[in-house]
Amino acid sequence: MKKPRILITGVGGGAIGGQIFKCLDMIGNYQIFTANSHPRSHFLYKSCGSVILPSAKSKEYIVQTLDACKKFMVDCLIPGSEPEMEICSEYRDRFEKKGVVPIINNIEVIRICQNKIKTMRFLEKEGFDFPQTKIVNSSKNSLSFPLILKPYIGAGGSKDTFFITDKEEFELYCKLFWKKKKKIIVQEYKGDPSSEYTIGVLHTLQGNFLGIISIKRLFDSAMSVRDRVIGTNDNSYLVSSGISQGYILKNKILEKTCSRIAEKLGSKGPLNIQCRIEGSTVYPFEINPRFSGTEFLRAICGFNAPHALVQKELFDNKIPMTYNEGLVLRGLQEFLIPIKKLQHLQDHKILYQEDMK
Repeated sequence: MKKPRILITGVGGGAIGGQIFKCLDMIGNYQIFTANSHPRSHFLYKSCGSVILPSAKSKEYIVQTLDACKKFMVDCLIPGSEPEMEICSEYRDRFEKKGVVPIINNIEVIRICQNKIKTMRFLEKEGFDFPQTKIVNSSKNSLSFPLILKPYIGAGGSKDTFFITDKEEFELYCKLFWKKKKKIIVQEYKGDPSSEYTIGVLHTLQGNFLGIISIKRLFDSAMSVRDRVIGTNDNSYLVSSGISQGYILKNKILEKTCSRIAEKLGSKGPLNIQCRIEGSTVYPFEINPRFSGTEFLRAICGFNAPHALVQKELFDNKIPMTYNEGLVLRGLQEFLIPIKKLQHLQDHKILYQEDMK
């Protein structure tokens, strides 16, 4: 059987694209091509071919991504960053007309989840518990401290997310955000760091349920923590980073709640729910309609979502989503990229496998 040809974008840094690459690469039955906005990512030099694409905000992004799909003759496109995910979902039909299957959730789900206020209104409407969340229009605050303050559009990986302990901090961060003309929200901090989970709920692109997996997040490592604060009564609070590790566990309460959330949303593709448990109540505080920054952690336990979706969409193969429980830890790995290859990609904006020799 011919190996499927997959283009993964957004493979720079610790982005989701790199996690997707590792999930498919471990299978050994894919021809993987990569794309990024700059040439300084080792995944660009490990694939069958790579290309430099403009920012997802560029008017040329869709045209150049379609061109890359044509040059590499790919079967599937998997966006590896949130801005690319949104625009590729919006123009999904242009890829499908060229015979390329975009592995992305639907645009309606993306637009709800990318907006924190719309997300909380959805949870309220459907009867789910959620932390009280309010738009900040002035330096007045009606919620009790401590609070989380963050942009209400996007902010994946806890970008620009801050833990606020008192009125003075609240006013200071409001001024900083308003200076940058960013719209912000405040949100209750429910639970504690020991009760934080990341849950992946997977559906086919037609909306059929495939599987669910939970990770109880571990914050022993500094790379998993964006901000840590000791509050009153010596309580510890933190804002997690986008680099997760922890225990892969089965949890019926979480699985039941998060499966219902995904179903009510009408999710078609990958979906990730960030939540904490307080008592026996699940409080989702973020929903990301994409693959997770923990995809490879899940895959080495047996839950390989990118592989499962590609197989289902291209061949109608249903991959069992069973997995082993355990502790999954992360580390850093170093790579040397020869200057000749780096220069070639910088100059030509495209790199084929024969150029890598």
